[in-house]
Amino acid sequence: MEELKSKLGVSGVVLTGEDIFNAKCSACHAVDQKKVGPAYKDVVPKYVGRKEQMMAFVLNPIKINPAFPPMPGQGLKPAEADSIVSYLLRKLGPADTKGAAPGQTAPKK
Repeated sequence: MEELKSKLGVSGVVLTGEDIFNAKCSACHAVDQKKVGPAYKDVVPKYVGRKEQMMAFVLNPIKINPAFPPMPGQGLKPAEADSIVSYLLRKLGPADTKGAAPGQTAPKK
């Protein structure tokens, strides 16, 4: 992650999954619209409860959807992929998991 921080000019700052997403993913992906790759609102729900599979794909992407070009590898470290995947699952997972730690449901109000 230090290499990414250096490239972004933010040494000494803790990068969040959202920060890494914005630096590495947002050029080709958006939450609610197709860009070079599919909209995350159409992809992320398939991975709810399957974080390890999503991380495996992010770390070693393969062509899945014929409507889009294959996603190139981003050279992410496992901790960076974990941060991105956790961010996306929290942001786009079912309503009962938003705000919860990855793999857990949010407390009932």
